[in-house]
Parts: sequence; C-alpha cells; structure tokens
Amino acid sequence: MRDANLRGWRLHPVSSGMNWGMGSYLPPDDDRLIVDLSRLTKIGPIDRSAGTVRIEAGVAQRQLYDWLEANAPELALNVTGASQRTSVLGNALQRGLGYDGSRADELFGHEVVLRDGRWHRPAAEWFSRAGSIPVGPRFDALWSQSEYGIVTAAWVRLRRKQAVELAVIVAGEMAAVFATVEAAYHQNLLTLPTHMAGDERAALVSKGLLWQHWQREPTTE
Repeated sequence: MRDANLRGWRLHPVSSGMNWGMGSYLPPDDDRLIVDLSRLTKIGPIDRSAGTVRIEAGVAQRQLYDWLEANAPELALNVTGASQRTSVLGNALQRGLGYDGSRADELFGHEVVLRDGRWHRPAAEWFSRAGSIPVGPRFDALWSQSEYGIVTAAWVRLRRKQAVELAVIVAGEMAAVFATVEAAYHQNLLTLPTHMAGDERAALVSKGLLWQHWQREPTTE
C-alpha cells in the first residue's frame, strides 16, 4: 500500500472475486494492480452474547455457515442469493443486499491498511460486551466503496435463529406477481428484500427447500 501510494499505482483489492455472485477479479477500469485477499480466511473470536464475530476478507458464505453450525448453532448470517463461495466481507463493502437487509450496516470494527501503509484498528476497549454497537469514534462508513484503504477484517453482526422460519415463493405471470408483491409491501406483510427469479431459478430454490426440510422431490401440486 505504501509503495503503491508513493508510485501512484492504483490498486484493486479482491476477496473471492465473486462479491456480487457472478463477478470476477476484473477491476472497474484498466491499469490497476490486483491485491488478492482470498487467503485471509480466519474466523473468530466470536461474542455469542452480542451475536457478533470477527471474520477476515476471504471468508466465504459457506465457510462462515459451517463455522457457525459447529461453534454457535443458535446464530445465523445474513445470506445473499449468490454462490456459497462469495465473500461475506467483500459483498458487504460493496453495499450488497442479503435476505435480511443491507450487509453494509452489519459491519463494524474494520481493520484497514491505509494508503500510507499504516494500520487502522479499533481499540479493544471500544467494544461493549453488552451489545454489537462499538463505543468511541466510528469510521465504518468510510470504508464502503472507497479507496481510503484495504479492509482485511471486520466484525459482523449476526442474527439469532427463530423457532420457525419460512420462505415464501410466489409464482405466476410477471404482472400478477409484481402486483402481489407490491400489495404485500404496502400492507407490511413483507418488509425484507424480495428475490425475483425466472422459472429455472425458482424451481431450484423450491427443490432445495423441499430436500432440506422434507427430503422429497417437488410435485406439480
């Protein structure tokens, strides 16, 4: 970072290269050096009482899911509809959207290599054991979609699993589906993001849910 800043080189950090689900390592324009963070895959420590965990930039959705199932099964992450190999941190820093809302709002305690090579790390005393909101100066918004530095790790706010969780799939003609979803939002029946998909994607999701919960193939009914 220090050398690049002194020489005027522009950098393009990538985590898994799949932050948007179907992306790549390609930078937004030419003449950039790629900084690959995919080997930064450490998870932890975790604060189970606050429902937060520290992850590094290369941690993918499936890796964090498996780690939580083994170490804190009562907690879950805000997943996207993209690949299990997508970076949680990379997607959040690009202001990605999960099924439970904005991922950018779930990050805090960023660990950043600044342009001049210095580290920005929050002090340990900034973190409260009673909740997930840190005390002291808060610079979180500076690191999303910016070039002030490269984020190597951050803390993620998780959610507690509910006793019952449902996935609702609405299928039909496009105009009718849009009208149904719009009415549901107006009546506050829906408050979280809705994923719109074609027939093939919807069928795959339906099949996966049926296998997960009832171990059977879908029928026409």
